[in-house]
Formats: sequence, C-alpha cells, structure tokens
Amino acid sequence: MDSGYSSITDVAAKLKIIPNVSIRMVLLDKEGQWLLHTFLVDILPDELQGSASSYHYNYDVIAFVARTLPGADVSEWLLNKGGEIDDYRFQYVLQQNVTDKNVHWTRLQSNASTRFAAIAYPCTLYTLPAPSNAWDLPTQILVNDHCPFFPNGPSALSQLIYEVTDPYRGTDTHEAISIRFIHTEARIKHIEISPTMLSFEVVGTNLRNTQLQISGSPELQVYEPISKTKRVDYPLPNGMPPTVWIVLSRATEWLDYAYLHQRSSPFTEKQDNVTFSPPDISTQIQELIAQGEGPTIEFKKHISDDGGTAIKTVAAFANDEGGVILLGIDDKSGDIVGITESVNRTKDSVTDLVRRKVVPEPEIHFESYDFNGKPVVAVYVKKGNSPPYGVNPEKPEFYVRRGATTFPAKQEEIVALAQNSIKNSGISYE
Repeated sequence: MDSGYSSITDVAAKLKIIPNVSIRMVLLDKEGQWLLHTFLVDILPDELQGSASSYHYNYDVIAFVARTLPGADVSEWLLNKGGEIDDYRFQYVLQQNVTDKNVHWTRLQSNASTRFAAIAYPCTLYTLPAPSNAWDLPTQILVNDHCPFFPNGPSALSQLIYEVTDPYRGTDTHEAISIRFIHTEARIKHIEISPTMLSFEVVGTNLRNTQLQISGSPELQVYEPISKTKRVDYPLPNGMPPTVWIVLSRATEWLDYAYLHQRSSPFTEKQDNVTFSPPDISTQIQELIAQGEGPTIEFKKHISDDGGTAIKTVAAFANDEGGVILLGIDDKSGDIVGITESVNRTKDSVTDLVRRKVVPEPEIHFESYDFNGKPVVAVYVKKGNSPPYGVNPEKPEFYVRRGATTFPAKQEEIVALAQNSIKNSGISYE
C-alpha cells in the first residue's frame, strides 16, 4: 500500500478535467447557515456510473444530498471552501492553508475496506483536512415527508453516505472530506480457493505489459506476462499455503494485489471477492487441531456438567472474534481421544449450558466427526453482536481471550466492550 501527501490545489486540478463525479454530502443547519459536515466524492469508471446514488433528503436541521456533477464544480467548491447545490449555499472552514501539502493519499487494492463501501477496483483515496466548523450530528429521530426514517443522524450518515447496511458495523461519524479515484487498468476479479485449486480472473482496460506474480511458500511461485483478460487456474497439490500473494504489476508499479490468509481465523469476516470451498469436516477438524490452541481455538477432552472453563471460553469467543472449542481433544498433547458421551447428548448439553449460563446468549453451531471410533464435536461460537457476554445471568462475570488462554476481563475491557456495543447499535443516549 503506497501513500503520500498532496495539496488541495493539486487535487482540485485533477477533478477539474473529470466530466462526471459522484458526490454524497451531509449539510448541517447552524443558525440559518448550511455547513459542510461530510463530503465523499467518487470518480467512477463508465460501467459503474449507472449505479451512482441520487437523492435529496432534508430533515430541517440536517440534509443529505447525492448527485452526479461535473468534476469542475467540485473543484471550485474545494478551492472556494464552499459552494451551492440545489437550494443550499454551504461553506466549510479548514485550519490549514489550502496550498499546503496536507492532503493524505493512499493507493488501495481492489475490495479494500475504507469509509466508503468496498469496491471491486483498485483506487487512490485522498483524505482532505476535515471541516472544523460543523456541529455534531443530531441525535433525535429524523423524519420528514417523502424522506426515509432514521433513528438519529449517525445512523443516517452510515446508511446514506457510507452505504453501511449492517447495523452492527460501526461507522466514524466525524467530519470528513474524501475523494476516491478508481483505477480500471488491471484488477484481480473474484478469487476461488478449494482444497486443490486456486482460481481467479485478471481483467482490465489496459493489460498491456502486465505481469502476474503468485507467491505462497516454495511450491507456489508463478511469474508470467498477461496481455488480455484471462482465467487463471493453478493446482494446489499440497493444499493452500498459509499465506498467498497475487500481484499484478507493470515495471515498478503495482496495479492490484490480493493477500490471502487461508489459515487465518475462520470466524472473522472474509474478503468480498474471495470464496473458500471448504474441505470436508474431517479435514477441517484436523487442520484446526494442527494449528493448535490459540485466540480462536480451544481443546477440551469433555465439558463438565457446570460448563467449567469451557463455558467461560464461549463467552470470551463471543466477546472477541468468535472461535471453536474442539471436544474430544487432549488439551495438553492435541491427541484425538474422543468424547465419552454420545454426539447428540454432548450437543444438547452444550446448548443447554450456553442458554442457561451465558448472557446474552451467543450464536453457536456444531460439527462432528468420528475418527476411528473417537468422536469429536466442534462447537463454533460466532462473534457476538451485543457484547459484553458474561457467565451467570444473576451476577455476570466477563471473560476475554488472550493467546490460547481465557482470562477474566478487566474493568476497562468490559467498559470498552459495552461502548462498542452501544456504538454499533446506532443508539445515542445524549
């Protein structure tokens, strides 16, 4: 990932020659004067311009506008620290001189996670100094005729401006001005990973002199020229390496890349452009055993009648990134010893313990496999949406995962989990 600094005048010059740009903006009414709070600009390729947002919602104290405009209009707004759109004449104040090199830029690969909704193209993201004269977003319910309902300003900003529809995904609600230039020359299109094959497409508007490199341990080293759209299929006779780089480049410039973690936590969110075809459950469990205990993996011979440390680990996994408890595995040697009760009874016991002892109740599911008469049950715990998760409803005790060990949560950790839960809910108590 490359980065550096530019000036607002340089960015404005780039925008001035762009025929059409897509904008999304938030304006706040301060004593009759509209102030710019958030301003996002997308320079989209032709094939995406039809999907650009278009709306105008006015809630009296706050307004949301999305349009496709000439780049020259946006260029003038940046240089003049304000402008006019629809019925709004708005302004903003920057602390820094606009000629200073105070605009941070970052070159991002396709499907990179940013404030914007992820896009399947590499891009250069410019982040300008934030406006310094806007008020905080309103916390009251937003309603008006012919406008969608939102419980508060931050919720509206998340959905309308950043296009985040997941109610549990937090969004930065501070003032921001960001501009994203999309690059279409070359990109890596949807990646498919199976136990025996790595597949993807190389596409783009200018693949001339493009080089493809794949690197992933000694047995996976590929270097070849690409001059046109191509489907790439590479066999994996030894399975997927722990990490893999796929890079498109031209001379000393990278055009797009993907970094794959086949053995990263199976409980965190995956990349939008990557599909894993998982191996059979026997192989999955054996791979988890081979990884050993860690932040998302715990071994237990069995689970005690009161849940013991296993139920504390369920709460800890839900408080963090999720995890799996493998029942029927010796936690010292990692050997498969098998559970002593039936698989169905074990599942019922764990389900009952989680329902009775963990509050709020996290989401779990089971997988099982019989290894030559030694049954193993995998208890998958999903990352929770409403932390903190505690053990014992009457007087909850909270736990976190640190390395391969479950610890009682410190007071500041409990507070941080609760604050994150409130932030992700979009609810304000101010």
